Amino acid sequence: DEERFRLYEDLAGRFGTPFYAYDGDQIVSRANHLRSLLPEAACSQLLFSFKSNPNPLVAGELNRVGCRADLTSPGEVLAALEAGFDLGEALYGGPGKSREELAHAIEAGIRQFSMESPEDLAALSDSAEDAGVTVRALIRINPSQAPKAKLAMSGVASQFGFEQSDLGVRGNRLLEGIGEAVRIVGTHIYWGTQIGEAEALLDCFATAIEISEQLSGELGFPLEVLNLGGGFPWPYSKQGTGPELIELR
Repeated sequence: DEERFRLYEDLAGRFGTPFYAYDGDQIVSRANHLRSLLPEAACSQLLFSFKSNPNPLVAGELNRVGCRADLTSPGEVLAALEAGFDLGEALYGGPGKSREELAHAIEAGIRQFSMESPEDLAALSDSAEDAGVTVRALIRINPSQAPKAKLAMSGVASQFGFEQSDLGVRGNRLLEGIGEAVRIVGTHIYWGTQIGEAEALLDCFATAIEISEQLSGELGFPLEVLNLGGGFPWPYSKQGTGPELIELR
């Protein structure tokens, strides 16, 4: 409409083009709506993935409504600090983490990590022992089956997570490099991007619970945290709204 056009024209005059304009009210509204779809009894938490947009002003809006930080790099750690996040509640993950990177994250105050491999766990153990702290770890699992998603992140061998089949056969050997400074408290399973509908999401989440319960029993770690990743469907680079997801409750 004319009023919005004048606003854009004013912004273009002030900042030049091209520029990004974010609607803080929409950011807050989307976060609150997604939280309303999750079961309260499960103590569900929303984590904002900084790799999607590390702009501290955008992230700060999500911090204001109670989201936690999902981080994968030292740069994202700095952005989260600038946005005011409590790094003691953050999760640090991603493949290919160096020991220096893990040490930096621990020094910044992060105490919960998603681990992708035995090498990851060994590096985290050494870094935590050097820092004299105890950290919590989630085991990221790459399920054997693929979801109905536009971009599947499971069902094939990948750099993301322990293979489910390997954990089932030789899990204790894969986890034997953990020292006393690391306590495994749960799992992380990310199925893919743009999983079509609520029913497909529920199938993925139910399977994630089954896999996690089985492995926690077999490998002897408590299932305190279950990171279900994301995968929520939403229009990308086009107008419109996503499907109704109230069934998730």
